[in-house]
Amino acid sequence: MTSEQKFERLFAPGRIGEMELKNRIVMLPAGTNFATQDGGYVTERMKAYYEARAKGGAGLITIEISCVDYPAGKCLAAMHSVADDDHIPGLSELAMSIQKHGAKAVVQIGASGQVALPAITGLPPAGPTGYPEGNENLPFECAAAPRELSISEIETIVTRFAQGAKRVKNAGFDGVEIHAAHLYLVAQFLSALWNKRRDAYGGSLENRARLLLEIIGAVKQAVGPDFPVWCRINGHHSFLGNDGITIEEAQQIARMTEEAGAAAISVSGFGSTYRIFSDVPGHLLPLAEAVKSVVTVPVIAAGRLTPEVGEAALRENKTDFIGMMRALIADPELPNKVLSGSLEDIRPCISCQNCTDSVAPGLSCKPLQCSVNPTAGNEWECEIKPA
Repeated sequence: MTSEQKFERLFAPGRIGEMELKNRIVMLPAGTNFATQDGGYVTERMKAYYEARAKGGAGLITIEISCVDYPAGKCLAAMHSVADDDHIPGLSELAMSIQKHGAKAVVQIGASGQVALPAITGLPPAGPTGYPEGNENLPFECAAAPRELSISEIETIVTRFAQGAKRVKNAGFDGVEIHAAHLYLVAQFLSALWNKRRDAYGGSLENRARLLLEIIGAVKQAVGPDFPVWCRINGHHSFLGNDGITIEEAQQIARMTEEAGAAAISVSGFGSTYRIFSDVPGHLLPLAEAVKSVVTVPVIAAGRLTPEVGEAALRENKTDFIGMMRALIADPELPNKVLSGSLEDIRPCISCQNCTDSVAPGLSCKPLQCSVNPTAGNEWECEIKPA
């Protein structure tokens, strides 16, 4: 059996909305600190990094969370931005550097909300719920007590998502992903642990999902019906044994986003029960499977997915696309090596978390780095060649 036959489902073409993909391997987004510290513009380092993953054979490359409310929404010192038309030329170059290798290119857009850093922005963070100064029970990862967003500010944020998505389309990208997962603004509204509002944006799940649904609607209106728009959600959110989003709620959120026009749903997890990062291959697959059971649009899974685990998940209809992030940081050529049957040549991720820890939210402008791949983030100035 050839490698192509062994991984027949992994390398089968796929579709998200009007977008055709050459295989089912999706590079998931991860912050890099590769953008300029002043303005969040695309750099040569950033282009080379993403181009290497496209050249390596992934079917879809997702650019890291890109701020729609820059600089107020920064949580990284060198966070990428789509908040101004001046970003379009650099975005266009980035898109072309990916697409010339046969991969599709999308941008994940988002806002930091209560985890924005005042030391970077010079502004107090703002989220779904306000907390008084000195409160010892601040939400997880808050650097300072956030204030509560007003209704008019929420409306402005929705508009900024739409404007950012339009810039992504104008730059020549193939789609846009709305970041509604992990610990960022939209996820803050979705989670009952973070959202304590008593107005139309808080309380019931329908109210907590209102911001996400309004963003999807505004984005789709801005980019038109044929441009793929989807979102990434937490399939589960918990902290210290308390649920912010249950799996059943995630299923309801998924159905609501599909009805609102989302072309796909990318499923992650956050908190103490389903951690983003784990040593266990496929540890988040149950979340993707649960979401896939209630929607008809494609589902993108995450969670330390190896080619073998990914192929099995596709064959068992647990997901439609296999998301990889750390594995492609460690070895951008992983897809090509799997397709050629050179699995023994794959440089494996050792799950040390150096890549994400190096760019953890904070004042440091330290760029992403990988313990097993010294060229990660340095592709623009060096290249490893056989002796």
